Parts: sequence; structure tokens; C-alpha cells
Amino acid sequence: MLIGITGETGSGKTTMTNILKRRLGYIVIDGDELAHDVLTIERFNEVMSWFGYSPFESVNRKFLGELLFSNEELMQRYNDFMYPLIKEKIDEIMSSSDSEGFIVDWNFLPSTPLLNECDITILMKCNENLRRERVKMRDGINDAYFNKRNRAGLKYQDGDYDYVFINEGEYALEESVSKRLEGVLWK
Repeated sequence: MLIGITGETGSGKTTMTNILKRRLGYIVIDGDELAHDVLTIERFNEVMSWFGYSPFESVNRKFLGELLFSNEELMQRYNDFMYPLIKEKIDEIMSSSDSEGFIVDWNFLPSTPLLNECDITILMKCNENLRRERVKMRDGINDAYFNKRNRAGLKYQDGDYDYVFINEGEYALEESVSKRLEGVLWK
């Protein structure tokens, strides 16, 4: 079983992932974490060359984000560049485990072929102001950076997913998950 969880930054993907992990015991695969793992200095410098920059001595994800968030075409090129590397890591995790299920938590899931491999897909949604406050606190960013990141994000369509959950807080979300997924994922 492969469950894909996606949504905008700060929408509650990790909260949903943790709820399902507690209930099901599945292995969690964090797409963003894998993206950080595979972005070596060599790959980072290759991407920076797209913008005309000379090689850097270390990976600067915030600077890269600022560049990518302001250029939709290069963001897609970056995703296309990174996806095979991330997918290889996902395949390694899944093939090296005897778990009966996996949960992929990744905001870029809809822009990849992996979305179609998921047995169940879940879109997380949340009020923008609440997402903004969560992300600012979690990532230590300001409003301007959140706005840039938010504008550059994927556009999610409710009808593309098996389930859509509105995250108004962990307790309410857990209750909603229990009601809607009972009989689907557990008895």
C-alpha cells in the first residue's frame, strides 16, 4: 500500500502523516527530506549554472529557493532534474523494507509520476493565514518569503485526489480522519 499526502506548505501534511503512521505503522517517506539528501554540492552547482552563477562552496537552499520561486519554468526544470534522484531513493526505501505500507509526504508529489503509483492520495488544505503563521514559525521566514514560496507552489485541484482534508487543528483533523478512513485503511 502506498499512500501519497500532498498540499501547500503549512497545510498539515506532516500532521496527517503522523496520524496515519500511528494508526497503520507504515514507513514514512519524506519527499522534501530526500530532496535535501540528493542535492549534493555538485548538483546544486549544476542548477546554479542555469542562472549563470559560478560554483558555490556549499549548498544554499534558501538562495536557490528564492531563485526558483520567482521562475516557474526553471522550477519545473529543477523538479524534472531532481525527481529521478528522489524516486531512486524512494524505490530503495521501499525495496529494502518488508513493511506492508508506505506514506509519501511531499508537496511536489502532484508534479511527479509517483502520484499515479499511489493507492490512495490525500490533499491537505488549510486557511492561508494559518499556513503563513505555521510556516513562519517552523521555517523562520518572513511574510515576503512566505508569499514568494506560496505563489510559486503547485496549484492543487480537489478532484485529483481520493480524499481532501481541511486542517483546522490536529484534534479536529484526527477526528475527521477516523470518521472518513475507517473501513478504508483500518477496521
